[in-house]
Amino acid sequence: MNSISPKQRIFLSHASTDADRAALLCLQLENEGIPCWLAPRDIPAGKRYAEAILDGIDECAVFLLLFSADAGASTHVINELEHGASANKRILVVRTDDTDPSQNKQFALFVRSHQWFDASRGPLSLHLGQLVRDLRNLLDLSGDTFEHNDSHPNLAVAVPSGPVTASPSEPAKEATCSIGIEVDATAIRGCVFEVGNQETFGPTAEAEVDIDPAMRNPRGLLDAVKNLIGILVEKHFQSTPPVGIGIAMPGQVDVRAGTLKFGPNLYRARNLPVKSYLGGAFPRIPIRVDNDVRCATRCELHLGVGNQYDSFAWILVGSGVGSGTVIDRRIHFGNNFCAGEIGHTKVALSGPPCSCGQIGCLETFVKAQAVVERVQAIATDWQNRGRETLLSETNITAETVMAALDAGDAAAQEIASEIGARLGLGIANYLNVVNPAAVVIGGELMNKFFFHMIDDITAGIQRNALAEVANTPIVQSSHIDAGVAIGAALMFDPRDGWPYP
Repeated sequence: MNSISPKQRIFLSHASTDADRAALLCLQLENEGIPCWLAPRDIPAGKRYAEAILDGIDECAVFLLLFSADAGASTHVINELEHGASANKRILVVRTDDTDPSQNKQFALFVRSHQWFDASRGPLSLHLGQLVRDLRNLLDLSGDTFEHNDSHPNLAVAVPSGPVTASPSEPAKEATCSIGIEVDATAIRGCVFEVGNQETFGPTAEAEVDIDPAMRNPRGLLDAVKNLIGILVEKHFQSTPPVGIGIAMPGQVDVRAGTLKFGPNLYRARNLPVKSYLGGAFPRIPIRVDNDVRCATRCELHLGVGNQYDSFAWILVGSGVGSGTVIDRRIHFGNNFCAGEIGHTKVALSGPPCSCGQIGCLETFVKAQAVVERVQAIATDWQNRGRETLLSETNITAETVMAALDAGDAAAQEIASEIGARLGLGIANYLNVVNPAAVVIGGELMNKFFFHMIDDITAGIQRNALAEVANTPIVQSSHIDAGVAIGAALMFDPRDGWPYP
């Protein structure tokens, strides 16, 4: 492509929600021999984002806009369109959703005075052939022609109608940061993290979005993840793309395929193609997917207790219960990537049904919802017997239980002892089988109750574990907030030794 003048380029403007369509169209154009300028991919290293955008428009022959509701409300898209018009560029507006561009005051003038193309019916891929033909016509009107390139028989290359002055290009800056995304049923958290830096202990940027109740389904979830990634890429990777994007999913993940096989606490989703879906949206960025608990374990390995122990277990207690295992400083995945399902080990012959379809699972006794239900039951029992407690069977939250524990409430202490003993039994089974050098406990629930339950957890271990492993250190996680998202980003850290393509 070195023989192609910047003047033959298509400048592709879009909102972040259309990033996947923009990447698809740009790829098709370049396969047809039509170079395409696309932010943030083509922002030169060391150049300011806004200046590079203006230069990109000035150096292109045709301004191509993917128009949608989000683009119509985007200040940066409007500014780009106005600059393209003021620079007398040929403009093609491509409509990608049901929003009528003629009803948008900022865009109506351009729709009336320039070409526009309706690609709102069906996927954009159905319209690529006609779009390429229209863009070739616009380039021809701009004085550009295309001829055969002998070195690439299937590639047409633009030949400028006038002399070309070559400008030196800046060397690409080596990418050092990756994106980590933590997914749960109600919110998505993301971070930008510098990988390979032994002294980095926190993300360089963080973002969190709540999932709209109407979008709380498997497809809506993938769209929400894609949108958050698009925001992070657009905001923080203006000159150099990320090393990769790591996704932490709750449930059983086929790590090699990047598929969520079963998410019992994530709308009971099955066979969710996370990697392939996001790979279509961000085709030039490597994507890796792992279980959320293994991601938290990975964070602890590289940035936490891994400095002290080469082998340890990390146990999460929150909306569910899971664990990750490190052996000789490597994450252990298991033959079917199911290693660490401590929440589904049996600690009773009866009990409430588990989301996995079984009964007697550890998770059904110690996860957050189980604690709430147990608090309600004990509070009702105490009140029926006329015994005083600070707990109420209504409006139970982790904070109200914490306040009761801090005040020495006997009912709250009874609950903490019961939950701690159950968790101690589950950990004892783990120690007997795996024999790690330490056990790290974290997660939403244990971040709050660790110090109120540790004595009962330890007592439960002592009663049920072999003497040789009963004194294994039990420590609280050092990463209680962003550990999962950071661990997702760390899938691209060279120290991690990710074993799959």
